[in-house]
Amino acid sequence: TNYSYSYPAIGGWYSTSYLLNGYISNFRVSSVARYSSNFTPPTSPFTSDASTVLLTCQSSRPLDTSTSPVTITQNGSATVSSFVPYVPSSSYATYGSTYFNGSSDYLQYPSDTAFQFGTGNFTFEMWVYPTTTTKAMTIVDTRSGSGSTTGLVPFEMSATGNVIVSIAGSQLFTSSSALTGNTWTHLAVVRSGTNVTLYINGTKPTTGNGTSAAVVSDNFLTVGTSSGSKDTTATNHFQGYIDDLRITKGYARYVANFTVPTITFPGL
Repeated sequence: TNYSYSYPAIGGWYSTSYLLNGYISNFRVSSVARYSSNFTPPTSPFTSDASTVLLTCQSSRPLDTSTSPVTITQNGSATVSSFVPYVPSSSYATYGSTYFNGSSDYLQYPSDTAFQFGTGNFTFEMWVYPTTTTKAMTIVDTRSGSGSTTGLVPFEMSATGNVIVSIAGSQLFTSSSALTGNTWTHLAVVRSGTNVTLYINGTKPTTGNGTSAAVVSDNFLTVGTSSGSKDTTATNHFQGYIDDLRITKGYARYVANFTVPTITFPGL
């Protein structure tokens, strides 16, 4: 059989059906037949070699520790912090947020068709803790460059702390509600059909909705600044903490006001 489907899932089917209730450890996929007869199971964690395609479920985060993992490029001094929005945070000691210094820090993901949303549904959400609300900042950007008209900027902040949502090269709307500095806030931007909605702490602000059927075909993801300003002199670098950034392709997770999560997101 030629297995050509390219969307692996762990812990459930590729939709939200048949979800596992239990634990998985040391999940490894190899490009060779490692066993051809009965064998003694290993008693220590797997290590990666040239035949390892995927190796995960080995740590507190679902990292790919294979020889060719999907990697995140850290720029500047973006660092992991134990500072998280959940109360009590001690229950999630193995998790943390990422701190951005507002001048040189950002994260760059490799180009991937996973970030091409077409005209379909999507959900971007995260916890954010800005340490300033008096400068314009780009938080998440999927564009190939600042002049792109086929990308998405789901989260920007104006110099007054209001959230700006842009798609296909133009601003869709600016929220009527401003973020509060030095405070954890849950943000979500959802496209359901052609309806694009912003939720702040689970509630749509008075100005927090627009309509767009634009094709989102850029396949990049930049976190902490805009795609066109990835340098130490840029003025729109985000300053503060980001936790639990989750992007869902093809699914509108929220279509009405909701109660924000109080634990780290599962990978569903």
